[in-house]
Amino acid sequence: MRGVIISFLVLLPSLAAAQTPVLQVSPKSLSFITTGASAVPLPQEVRIRNQGSGTLEWRAIASVPWLLLSPPSGTAPGILTVAIDTARLPVGTHSGRVTVSATVDADDSPAVIEVAVQIVAVAPASERTPQALPAAATPEPPLLLSALAGSATPVTSTVTIEFATGGAVAWSATSNQPWLTITPSRGTASTNVTVRAQPTGLEPGPHEAIVRVVDGDSAELLVMPITLTVGGAAGAVPAPAQNSSLSIGVTSLPPATRNLPYSQAIPIKGGKPPYTIRILQGRLPLGLAMANGAISGLTRFAGSYQLVLGVTDSSTPPQSVNQQVLLRVIVLYQSTALAISPSAISVSVTGTRRPQAARLTVSSGGPSLEWRAKADAAWLRLSPAAGASPSVIQIDVNPAGLAPGVYVGTITVTMDGAPNSPATVPVQVVIRK
Repeated sequence: MRGVIISFLVLLPSLAAAQTPVLQVSPKSLSFITTGASAVPLPQEVRIRNQGSGTLEWRAIASVPWLLLSPPSGTAPGILTVAIDTARLPVGTHSGRVTVSATVDADDSPAVIEVAVQIVAVAPASERTPQALPAAATPEPPLLLSALAGSATPVTSTVTIEFATGGAVAWSATSNQPWLTITPSRGTASTNVTVRAQPTGLEPGPHEAIVRVVDGDSAELLVMPITLTVGGAAGAVPAPAQNSSLSIGVTSLPPATRNLPYSQAIPIKGGKPPYTIRILQGRLPLGLAMANGAISGLTRFAGSYQLVLGVTDSSTPPQSVNQQVLLRVIVLYQSTALAISPSAISVSVTGTRRPQAARLTVSSGGPSLEWRAKADAAWLRLSPAAGASPSVIQIDVNPAGLAPGVYVGTITVTMDGAPNSPATVPVQVVIRK
């Protein structure tokens, strides 16, 4: 009897890609100001999103009984409404927190929302005494500022509004001139305000303005005359030196390499350190984290990650700036290296002053990597001066103003992620009669 061979074809189901929810809440802090049970502030909303994949169910828990949450749970995307029970709160400052947690395993869970509440006791205007009114402590009115004619740079000065009794009064400040602004323009306690004068479009000479501070009943608390002298007239008081404008120094961070340790401080310019840096939108790949003003860690997830960073400095009042910043996580292949061709450039100019051009190719031997180039000689001009590989750089050599002779410069190309970066290319220019 002949044997019978039976073949079985077994089909294995494909493995579904792992789904990882990522919890995101915005904003991460709430602030309420009210005069008590008779003036309940409006509820505020917190948006809850899933920045990853799969389904994200969440629940919210308040740390104090005067925080009211609605709904206490849900499925992302959703909105959590936060209100306060003013009947439970005495006059003063109070703080609490709302913790939002995913009901299943999710990245960035739990998330904490800090809540600050200020209950202000505002006495009727008829009961206030002069000692309870705020007074400008520094500088003494009138405030004198000066600016150069034709300048577009604002002139600023800091004024302290304080309460002699240590109490709190809801106040607001206004200016009678469009070129003068006050920041902040309202508050409920002693604080520093910035008076900002914009000289653009003003004729040379003195310009007068009045800042008025009133309470919630429109009763006048403070009148501050201000004189801005445009053109540097005699007797003008120079504006105090100010911190330079706060900014984030880059729009793209050096790339991280997959499966290799990474650490990069966020470059901040201007303002007054120390700085507070936070991620407002977007998320870092799993394994990288923001701490102490730097992104560090190790990740195995390659890709491009667009973040919105927020920075606040220590000025009084503080400066703040938000900016989009790109972080790439690249894969380093064995063939990855910065390659430049040619390795040297020589240009000869005879009997002409017209600019001469050369070309330089930049490649990476693998993935596309970002690069930047600079020259150490004024007669060397690069276009473009930055890009992503592969690229071609046009080098313009302008001999105008150079005497006959031999000139040598250097072009330096830096490629983040290439192990042999940076690389240099010598450039020789011969000027003949």
